Amino acid sequence: MEKEEEKYLVSLGMRERGGSFVRSIGEALSHADATNAEKIKETWPEYWKEFLEWGQEIDKNG
Repeated sequence: MEKEEEKYLVSLGMRERGGSFVRSIGEALSHADATNAEKIKETWPEYWKEFLEWGQEIDKNG
């Protein structure tokens, strides 16, 4: 999976399934360049993993 696709899916999952804090991170991620996306991933790796899975599910099933 390419980094941009992964970033999109994590952001999608966060914005669709997260609480208010995580939705805000997802919104920021959707605007982040590669450097800042990596900072988000390194700061909240547990969120990244969880919401990547949610994003993949949402993308697959609509």
